[in-house]
Amino acid sequence: MVTGLLLAATAVFVALARAGWPGTPSRCLRDFVCYCERPTLEGLARQPWNAWSSLACAPFAVQVAADAAGVRTDRSLDEPRRRAGAEVGLLFAIAIAIEGMGSLYFHGSLTNWGAVLDAVGIAAIGGVVLLAALLRGGVVGIRGVRWGLPAVVAGALVYRLFLVPVMAPLFLVLVLAIVLAERRAQRAEAGRRAEAPRSRGADRWPARGPWFARGMWLFGIGAAVLVLSALPGFPLCGGGLVQGHALWHLLAAGASWACWRHARWALVPEHGS
Repeated sequence: MVTGLLLAATAVFVALARAGWPGTPSRCLRDFVCYCERPTLEGLARQPWNAWSSLACAPFAVQVAADAAGVRTDRSLDEPRRRAGAEVGLLFAIAIAIEGMGSLYFHGSLTNWGAVLDAVGIAAIGGVVLLAALLRGGVVGIRGVRWGLPAVVAGALVYRLFLVPVMAPLFLVLVLAIVLAERRAQRAEAGRRAEAPRSRGADRWPARGPWFARGMWLFGIGAAVLVLSALPGFPLCGGGLVQGHALWHLLAAGASWACWRHARWALVPEHGS
């Protein structure tokens, strides 16, 4: 499913590129330089480095989808954990794919509609990370995760189209919500361990795992790179061979994958390390 989604999105990308990228040019071309890479009219992508680096999400999305499929068929797990791990994993895979494809379309086309797709990708990955933490914390059930992700994406679209055409404020709100939800999830998991200290079930609820810290480090470094490559004159916006924003895409893809590993480790602990 996820592989097909990626292939179809890539085929549409090529078709639109060959049609000259129809649509209104992005406001960033008028207001400021679009993440420092000088646009070109040659080739498939108007910002080659920024566009093609977005494809770093593709192998991660495929791997997460395969991982989720493995959880779904693992009969050594009880039904609630098997279902939670498989469904959350599939949503992670779809969100990571949308994250990469939205960025690819924006940097490839530099159109307003491409910028909206990029915003959808940001909301999708942020939403699934948030909802996975809320599931672990007992705030929502698996049905809440399933329906919550489209609701988060729809809300982000309303925000982007009708309120503020810049995603940074909403992105910061998502990050804060994720941190708070993660703290609640860790407290809930610690409580479950404390309730059954001598039972075999106590091992099912681990404390904070290694993938959380790894994801936060990748995201933190990526955020610094993003800021330092945002505008002309910034340290990573020198117009050299490698673009700073392209490096952000690589780090963001790795951080998204680490967030899945952390969620998997917590939801299916004895199989998720």
